[in-house]
Amino acid sequence: MKQLLTLVFLSFLITLTPSFVFANDSNDEIKEIEVESNESSDDISEENQEETTVESSTNLEEASDNEADETIVVEEENAESNSEIPVVEEETTEPTYEEWLSVVESEESYVDRLTLFNESYDEWQEEETFLTDFYNTLVASMELASEKHLESDFPEAITYYEAILASKEVPEDLIEEASWKKEFAEEEQAYPIADEMYETANAARTASAKLAAFTEGYNVFSEDERFTEGVHYSAQNLFNWAVTQEEKGNVETAMDRYETILNTPTLPEGLEQSIQERLEALEKEPSSPEVTNNSVTIQQRSADVIYTEATNERTASGKLQLYTEGLNAYPKDSRFITGVESSAQSLLSWARGKHQAGDFATAKDRYETILATSGISPLLNETTKKHLAYANDKKSIPSANTLLDEANKQTKASALFTHFHSALTWYPTDSRFQKGLNTAAKNLLSWAESQHDQGKFDTAKSRYQMIIDTPSVSSDITENATSLMAAAEAGKRSADAIYQSAVKEYRASHKLALFSDGYTFYPNDTRFRDGVHQSAASLLTWAIGKHNLADYETAIDRYEAILAAPTLSSAVESETKTKLANAEQGKRPADVIYEAAQNIRTATGLFEAYQEGYAFYPNDSRFKTGLASSSQTLLDLAKRYHQQGDYNAAKSRYKVLLETNGVPKSIQDLTKIQQNFADSNQRIPTLASYTKYAQEQTTASGILTAYLEGYLLYDGDSEMAKGLKNATRNLLNWASSQHQNGRYDTALDRYETILGLPVLDSDLVTETEIKKSYADKGLTLPSANKIYTDASSQSSASHQLSGFIEGYTLYPTDKRFHEGINSGAQSLLNWASRQQADGNFETAIDRYKTILAAPLVNYAIINETEFRLASAENGEKVPSADSLYNQAKKETTLSGILEKFTNGYLLYPNDQRFIGGVNAAAQNLLTWATTQHNEGRFSVAQARYETIMSTPGIDAFIEKQASIQLDYASKKQALPDRIQIGTINVNSTLNVRTGPSGSYSILGTLPDGALVNVVSQHSSGWFQINFNGKTAYVSGNYVDLVSIATVPNSGPLSGRTIVLDAGHGGPDPGAQAGGMEEKELILDITLRAQKLLEEAGATVIMVRSTDVFYELRERSAIANASGADVFVSIHANAYNGTANGTETFYHTRFEAALSKKLAHALQDATIAKLGTNYRRVAEGNFHVIRETKIPSALLEVGFMDHTGDAAKLRQSSYRQRSAEGILNGLVNYFN
Repeated sequence: MKQLLTLVFLSFLITLTPSFVFANDSNDEIKEIEVESNESSDDISEENQEETTVESSTNLEEASDNEADETIVVEEENAESNSEIPVVEEETTEPTYEEWLSVVESEESYVDRLTLFNESYDEWQEEETFLTDFYNTLVASMELASEKHLESDFPEAITYYEAILASKEVPEDLIEEASWKKEFAEEEQAYPIADEMYETANAARTASAKLAAFTEGYNVFSEDERFTEGVHYSAQNLFNWAVTQEEKGNVETAMDRYETILNTPTLPEGLEQSIQERLEALEKEPSSPEVTNNSVTIQQRSADVIYTEATNERTASGKLQLYTEGLNAYPKDSRFITGVESSAQSLLSWARGKHQAGDFATAKDRYETILATSGISPLLNETTKKHLAYANDKKSIPSANTLLDEANKQTKASALFTHFHSALTWYPTDSRFQKGLNTAAKNLLSWAESQHDQGKFDTAKSRYQMIIDTPSVSSDITENATSLMAAAEAGKRSADAIYQSAVKEYRASHKLALFSDGYTFYPNDTRFRDGVHQSAASLLTWAIGKHNLADYETAIDRYEAILAAPTLSSAVESETKTKLANAEQGKRPADVIYEAAQNIRTATGLFEAYQEGYAFYPNDSRFKTGLASSSQTLLDLAKRYHQQGDYNAAKSRYKVLLETNGVPKSIQDLTKIQQNFADSNQRIPTLASYTKYAQEQTTASGILTAYLEGYLLYDGDSEMAKGLKNATRNLLNWASSQHQNGRYDTALDRYETILGLPVLDSDLVTETEIKKSYADKGLTLPSANKIYTDASSQSSASHQLSGFIEGYTLYPTDKRFHEGINSGAQSLLNWASRQQADGNFETAIDRYKTILAAPLVNYAIINETEFRLASAENGEKVPSADSLYNQAKKETTLSGILEKFTNGYLLYPNDQRFIGGVNAAAQNLLTWATTQHNEGRFSVAQARYETIMSTPGIDAFIEKQASIQLDYASKKQALPDRIQIGTINVNSTLNVRTGPSGSYSILGTLPDGALVNVVSQHSSGWFQINFNGKTAYVSGNYVDLVSIATVPNSGPLSGRTIVLDAGHGGPDPGAQAGGMEEKELILDITLRAQKLLEEAGATVIMVRSTDVFYELRERSAIANASGADVFVSIHANAYNGTANGTETFYHTRFEAALSKKLAHALQDATIAKLGTNYRRVAEGNFHVIRETKIPSALLEVGFMDHTGDAAKLRQSSYRQRSAEGILNGLVNYFN
């Protein structure tokens, strides 16, 4: 043991100073190596402080795993060592007790200190102060254990209690205290405190309850004299009460109480003997009621006699005895009730005098007499007990002033109340104590009510009970306390308290619970109704958040809490019920699932998210698409595992894909194929090896199956696709031959096989379905002539079209069916149009869809059918030409205008308004698209070129230009400066050759009127063109060439966009004079101006390029939507025949300054060119310039009804100069 202590002591020294050991290096030199000591952290929290030592006291010989290679070596006596390393023995001495104690006290943990004391007990027990130090450590450990216990750190407290109980020579009081406290700690309960137990015992209302409470306190705190005294006087009090019960004939009750008293651990002197004597007497006495009743009857006297005798009695004891006799005989006679109390009080006063005089025996006798008296007030009873207790201990009664001073010093309401009550029990007639008690009761009641309002019901109830159990408190306070006690028992607080708690509560569920409590207790208080509604809505929002995170358990709990609320808005209740039902199914909103899926990065997680969405929302395209996409991703992952040889991982994912609803059939088909390889523990073969396998198949069905699986396995590989198509065609041909030979079952089996293929060309599907329909009926396939004859003889357009389609499907090279399909489609279109006109929309829609599904239908029929179908699906009859024309004029975008004119043209192809409108709109859209192209917006330009090319009725020249420019846009190439389009001008056809002369070979021919893109002109006069995707040449002698500028010139108007509005048009001729119409003259000038402006580099948008009419608001709308720089409206004038010259107008509503500048520029330049009379530049209230938001002006070039101006306007040169004047004016404006 001393060696162990030596080691402990050394380790303690090591922690104080750096240590050195000697280690042997490679040269056997001894070096001094510093070993760092462990330093404990200074900032360890008190609650979680770890007990640390340099070395464990129980493992001193072992080196720590955390230490470096440098270790302290301590050689024990007689230890053997095989090490070559020399060890330096440190000089060791036995530590003194003070040194040992210093080591012990350096331990932070008292458990460790106790361990060291116990281990060294035998070693140091003879030391003078050892036992004292050990005891002090035990006491300190008990104090720390108690502290931990009260902090609810039960495990730590138990550790200390067990350490104390395990120690040597522990005093009995500490063992007892550690034992009972440990029991409480093991139950995770706080141990009782003497003051609290004493207060509880004093507050007990009955003698039995008081005795039980004081006994409980005595058992725990046997050294506390208060509990000994309390047990004694409460046992005496219970004995007195039992005697009273015995005298009343309640023998069993009396005997029960006697037995209770005898079981008490401590009793006042003589009480046990008295009880035994009474019990013995009761066992001997007869139990006949008659004897008892007779004995009572014999002693009974009249009330008046007893009362008279009592009033005449001069001694307090005698009075009490007589009044008691009267009360026992006449318990309802108020004279005796009052007399007992007053005489007992008088006797108490007399006995107190004896008490204060030191005559304790006499005082005790009178006190006991009073306590044995039935009918005295609880206060007097309690007062007497206290006097008796003091007399028993020969203690003087405290003075009233002393008690008053002590009471007034109290700062806590309960303590103040207890002290005044205690004082009142000493001096029940002292008004100061009665008043003080009531004041303290009010204060205590107020404090208890505040605790009550804070929801601390147990605390409040204990204080209410104190007040209720104290009889001396005024009745109004007691009644108030009783009322509040009932509320506390029901969990009810004041409305304001509940409301304030609810308002301050930040947790939605707790807030709802508080408002619900308020509503339950105060249903007419609108604050609680509103609060329940608002907090329920808030909790619903919170619960929905949890629900959306798939925390269904929490969400369900909150939904149920909401539905349990006493009042809810119908909306919240309905939504909560719906959400609860969904949560119980594990169902979340579609948007939530979808958003969650967007944040998932694993293939399996993403698949599961979309699987969840599809399971609940199978019609939501997002989940259908997402499940398909994630299925493919999961399949790709499974394939990677598969190819890596991890067959189990692959098969588990294949299994999920095959068992999940909603996975596309194509993916499941591929999954089955790959699963077959995985089940055989084979990797997926390479394309080359699989191709060889497919080619080795010998039957049509086997070949088809092999290529189908290969097509799926290798992602639609072209060779596999080709093989699949050929195999399908071969199987169909074979099935057809079986069919024609009457083997219908065999043919049907193969037809069904083909139709069940996951990938199949639509033409093969149609052909197979037709052939199957004949086989189903046991019929061979009809000949082409029979089908054609049958189709031609059909009376209905639908049957006729169906027959021709069947003929084309079975005999695709027979041209009769090509023509028949288009004639049948046109007939069916005409019939369906009539049905639509009659309002039979469903019938019309069905036939339109039949036409669109038919093969080989020409483009014109398809366009018209699509337009009519759209209107029929909207429940509209085919609009009139005027209606369509008006719709076209109302459009403001170039694409919209073209679309509306196209719709009109499809229905009314001979209406010149639509013919002109389509071409004008197409030309304007082409101009706009060209601008987009030049600015690098290739995709925008490409879309518009394609729109133009798909438009029916447009001029071939416009279509050709669009097709040429489309080729550049699709390649994201800039346009050349100019595009040259040639028109073939020959009587028959023009040869196309491989080189620029007639000696080159002929590639083909071009008909008269054909349009070609002339790439360049050869010096020989031959033109290079594109012909069927090849470079070719034609003779320039037979080509009319037009050159079109596509890139704005670097002229004065480069980069400018100008809207030109030729006034009037269509049914509106404008001014008329001398056989001339303004609309025609002005359109000619405007077209000339367009050309000049474009040559100057401008982009020109024409409101109209043909004889069509636009409303004024439509013209300004086009200008406002154009994004152009300026708007110029061009007109000719007429007045009275005498006015002549040129005038220009502007408006100041929008862009006033620039509009005025534009008007002046146009006026000046036009007059300079024409030499006309300068009439004016003025503000004019014309719609087209008033409503146009860009700089705008309206130019009147001359007067048609003036002889001079009219003659000039008829001249082409004059109109050309007018256009030049407009050009110059715009150039001047921009410069």
